[in-house]
Amino acid sequence: QRLRIIRAKKRRGFAFAVKHLLLHTAADVVVVLNDDIIIKNDNFLDQLTEPFRRQKGVGLVGGRVEPLPSRSFWQEIARLNFAAVRRSFASGKNPQHPLTCNGKVMALSRKFINSLKFPRDLSMMGNVDNYLYFSCLESRFTYVSNQDAVVYFKFADTPHEFTNWTLRNVSTMDLLAKSFGKKVYTAFQLPKRYFFCFTGRELLTHIPHVLVLFVFHFYVQWKKRSITTDFNPTWDVIKSTKNI
Repeated sequence: QRLRIIRAKKRRGFAFAVKHLLLHTAADVVVVLNDDIIIKNDNFLDQLTEPFRRQKGVGLVGGRVEPLPSRSFWQEIARLNFAAVRRSFASGKNPQHPLTCNGKVMALSRKFINSLKFPRDLSMMGNVDNYLYFSCLESRFTYVSNQDAVVYFKFADTPHEFTNWTLRNVSTMDLLAKSFGKKVYTAFQLPKRYFFCFTGRELLTHIPHVLVLFVFHFYVQWKKRSITTDFNPTWDVIKSTKNI
């Protein structure tokens, strides 16, 4: 039997699912994927796991996530934000920036899995991908951002879902700092200021979108404190991303 489906009787969140998976498999490499992605390459798994065969000491590999074309106002806002953030960390000297580790596509080595220490309260993990990223470095394993292994995804297309998704991602840093210290803030620092990462063409052709993003940016910074103090590991499902 090569395929085993585990059906949870109660929804407990992504952190619980990942922990359960990692603790109940004996595989040398475990691949974790989200359910709202598209894989277009038949050799995807070979590409994703290539760093484990090529380099010793690799504990965690992150793939490349690419958005599908926008079909709504809010999806285009999300795409512009995504592109600006990516340009910012790509302008630095760290190709293994924590923002390159995305929970939509990850692979973990057996040695790294055996070293993992999950908090008793799984809400303290914040975003699972970020927690695994810093756990990897803390345990002196190597993290590799594998840009050859690509998955495609859809942005949320409603303001409510986009807000929830963004707030969760932003507030996770404060939670991670409780486990890994202030180096979390240093690691997440973008080498180039976010607002300077929009291209001239984007500013000229997407004026309403960029204006909304500017206001939204300050709202998120104000709102994130309340999310950090009451982080929900079973956060609201972003339903619109599932329809791909």
